Amino acid sequence: MGGDVFGGREELVEVKFQISQDQKKWLEQMVKDGNKLPESINGRLSVRVAMGLDAMANLHQQLSRVIASLNAAAAEAQKKKG
Repeated sequence: MGGDVFGGREELVEVKFQISQDQKKWLEQMVKDGNKLPESINGRLSVRVAMGLDAMANLHQQLSRVIASLNAAAAEAQKKKG
């Protein structure tokens, strides 16, 4: 995290991640089947993003909701498995 190189008024956060469509489908299937999700996924860096802290907070909230829904789906799939 560092100062805003475009004017110094806003803190910026650099975010690096990538997930392919195939990986997304695979993760969704893992959840539906009630399997344990992997600790990490191998991939390659495809984008670098610098964003303000407010945008980072919004992204964090969105990702938290996605993770919560994946966890709920995994728990439901586990219940169905017995």
